[in-house]
Amino acid sequence: MKISIITPAFNSVSYLKKCVKSIGDQTYNIDYEHIIIDGGSSDGTKEYLNTIQSPHIKFISEKDNGMYHALNKGLNMTSGEIIGHLNSDEQYLPGTFEKVVSIFEENPQIDIIFGHCVFINPDGTPVCFRKSYTPKWYLIRASYLYLMTCTIFFRRSIIDSGLRFDETLKSIADEEFVCSILMQNFRGKVVNHYFSAFTMTGSNLMLKPISFAEVNARQLPIWVKLLKPFLNLTRILIKFVSGGFFEKLPLKYKVYVSDINERQEFEIKKQRSSYR
Repeated sequence: MKISIITPAFNSVSYLKKCVKSIGDQTYNIDYEHIIIDGGSSDGTKEYLNTIQSPHIKFISEKDNGMYHALNKGLNMTSGEIIGHLNSDEQYLPGTFEKVVSIFEENPQIDIIFGHCVFINPDGTPVCFRKSYTPKWYLIRASYLYLMTCTIFFRRSIIDSGLRFDETLKSIADEEFVCSILMQNFRGKVVNHYFSAFTMTGSNLMLKPISFAEVNARQLPIWVKLLKPFLNLTRILIKFVSGGFFEKLPLKYKVYVSDINERQEFEIKKQRSSYR
């Protein structure tokens, strides 16, 4: 079972190097491809990509119309049966591919899976943990995308159905994409496993004003608007019941830091879930 990973990149070469390493050291008996779509960076990204000697990596370096345009270009290049999306400031944790393949092989009826991730500082130290919980499109619409894209893997059948990212959006097309999958009755499963690390760089797209502007401009069904407080409360209750606010500690994880060629181990010692 082949895995295709798409990484959009733009002027983030220092983070991209760690992202690439985190994919390159996954279990070697699993076939994979890493498709990097660089938007014409000026920080040495293309030069770095040209130095990579790996049959698993494909890349394009040219101007594009933003992250979602890059992701769609990447989707059109994929050949894997399972697809994931990892931004340049994110990393996969050890053993992720092996776990993902085993889940899909053991659950042929499942189309998409959602795992957990850790939020880290640029130096690898922990910020908090973020656990996925029951995905419902109306709960997402009433609040935000509470499923991190770096923890999501899906079967090729989803893009074969014609689903793509909305390139008219600048920040929340990943939310639209996930909601479209859920609304079309593809079958999902939350996996109690940590797949990835998300770096809080200070310039993450989800923290920018455009994200809040696009969220507020969403066209919601009338019933979702009317029931929004109740739906949000329901979401929080589901997160609590599923254990989303708590974790068995210490939670250990290994990531790449700086230019060091080996992962370093860190641990979360306090019960600190993500802020929402």
